[in-house]
Amino acid sequence: MIFLAACQSEALPGDDMGGGKPIVALSDSSYINLRIVNNQTPMTRATEPATAEENAIYDGILAVFRGNSESTAVLESAVVIDQLINNPGSSTGIDITQRLPIGTHPYPDSGNKLYVLALLNTSATGFIVRNNMLYLNNATLEGKTRGEIENMKINSVGNTDKHVGLFMASEPKQTDDKVLRQIYDANWDTNEQCYLYDSKEAISKSTSTKKQLIINVERAAARVKVTNKIPDATTLSNITLVGAMTDHPLIHKMTWTLNKYNSGAFAIGG
Repeated sequence: MIFLAACQSEALPGDDMGGGKPIVALSDSSYINLRIVNNQTPMTRATEPATAEENAIYDGILAVFRGNSESTAVLESAVVIDQLINNPGSSTGIDITQRLPIGTHPYPDSGNKLYVLALLNTSATGFIVRNNMLYLNNATLEGKTRGEIENMKINSVGNTDKHVGLFMASEPKQTDDKVLRQIYDANWDTNEQCYLYDSKEAISKSTSTKKQLIINVERAAARVKVTNKIPDATTLSNITLVGAMTDHPLIHKMTWTLNKYNSGAFAIGG
C-alpha cells in the first residue's frame, strides 16, 4: 500500500541544516558570482600595454579558506573554474558564475568566515585540484594558511603560447594588503549575509548589493625593458668589447621575468 502526501519542502526530517538556518539543497550546493579583473599595470619597468595574448586567461582554480581572520584561515577546499574564461582576449574584466565544492556552504557551521583565492593559468605551475582539494606538485595543501601558500615556489610562470598563459593570482588590496577575499560572515546583515547562493537562479533574482564579488588578479611575471644610453647614432664599429670598461654594445630587450625580480616564482604576491 502506498500513501502519497504533500510536503512543505523536499528536505527529510533532520535535514533543515541546523535549527532555523535557511534550507539549502540536500547536495549542499553553493554558487558564487565573480568578476575577475586583470591588473593592466603590474610592477614593471615597461610602459607598453600588455597584448591580448599576455592578458589571456585559459584556466583557473578557486581555493576556499575557513577561519576567523585572513591570516589564520586555512585551506578547506578547491574547485577548477569550469568555464574557458578568455581565450585569448584583451578584456579587463570577466564574469563567472561558479559552483563551489560540496561542503563549503556556510550552513550550519556559521561560526567561521569563508574566504576565496583565485589562481589563474595554472597548467604550468604545478597546481592541480584533486578530490576538491588544492595540490602543488602532488602534495596536498589542505589546512595551509594563505601565508604558507604565498611562500611556496611554483614550477613556472607560464608563457604566451596557446592554452598556457601567464600565471596570475589574487592581488593584495592596497587598502589593507590582504590577499583573500571574504565571501561569508555570520555577522553580516541578514539581507546581505553572503556572496553565496543556493542556485544560479537565486543569483539572477538577487537584489543584494553583494551580488557579485570582485577579485583583482596580478601576474607572477612582469615585463622588463633593458636599454642603455648610448646614442642611436653610435655604430658597433665604434664599440670595443675589450677596451675601456665604459664601452658597451647597444642593448634593447623586452621580456617577461619574475614579478618584483625575485629569484623564484612564488604562488601569491606579497
